[in-house]
Amino acid sequence: MKHAFFRWMALLAGALAMTQTGCKPASPKWSEDYAGEMKKAAAEGSLVLVLVDGPGWNAPSDELHRGVLKAPEFIDFVKEHRLRLVEAVIPNPRGKGVKPDVANRLQEIIVKSGVRRYPTLALADSTGYPFVSFSSTDLKQVISTLRSGVEQRKKFAAKMAEAASLQGDERVQRLMSARELLPEDRRDAYPGLIDAIIKSDPQDKTGFQKRIADAQQFQEQMTLFNKQLAEQLGDVSKLKPQESMKMWRESVLELLKEDTWAPMVRQFIYQSIVVSYFQENKPKEALPYLLKAADAYPESPQSEIMRREYERLTAELEKGNAETKTPAESTESSVEPPAEQ
Repeated sequence: MKHAFFRWMALLAGALAMTQTGCKPASPKWSEDYAGEMKKAAAEGSLVLVLVDGPGWNAPSDELHRGVLKAPEFIDFVKEHRLRLVEAVIPNPRGKGVKPDVANRLQEIIVKSGVRRYPTLALADSTGYPFVSFSSTDLKQVISTLRSGVEQRKKFAAKMAEAASLQGDERVQRLMSARELLPEDRRDAYPGLIDAIIKSDPQDKTGFQKRIADAQQFQEQMTLFNKQLAEQLGDVSKLKPQESMKMWRESVLELLKEDTWAPMVRQFIYQSIVVSYFQENKPKEALPYLLKAADAYPESPQSEIMRREYERLTAELEKGNAETKTPAESTESSVEPPAEQ
């Protein structure tokens, strides 16, 4: 009788444990097959949540796994939105045995997911484009950010679907509206979107054809500019850094005397000169080239920014000169000349 009682208690405890386990949502599985999950997402029309984690196990990563990824709220969100899960762990740079193809695959994931720190969560569609990419260990913030990403993607998909049924200017307007729904710093990165706008806009009312042509011209001219610069500089390996920098500036300014360079090339070179002077802690010498950069390509968005920076830096330098005026100069200017006898 006693043994029967203990057997009954053991069965009851097991049943209770099973019941309690059943109340908790099972943790979803994370896949390492990025390409495979993207193909499945394309077939299903679902989204992919990509976790990019850095080498080693650090405090933020530990907190994310314990406090977020295993939380019932997170698991319920994943199931509710049928998210596919991909985890990419970046190996330690000092580690050995990382094959080139693996390294290239991980680098592609890092770039596509917009990774700036570890760990990063990126909610992407089947193209790999992230609608949100962020790093957080706060459960509420993670859920809120992912929810906003899901909503943005729904709105984007709706606009793209509307555009597919239209032609001409109406189609362009819908595509441009879809573009406005993308994160501002990645609006032109959605695969095929700019090509679709250009194809539907033969008169280039949106200006994208000109932007692409300008970008191509910039790349071609910069390649030519650097080639001529290398020929003009020759071997500078034996020069001191300051001498090398001075020679570089003299050479690029000599090349800029030619009228063949596009405005954006001129602006870029002048900006490079500005940076070189700031690296040497010579803001006063940088000033004229900051203005030259603004004037070189006045219709560019950066032109107005550089003009404001020129005015700010000028005022700052003038203020600094006034504050460092020598006591001798101050005394001399304030003493009246003696009266004639």
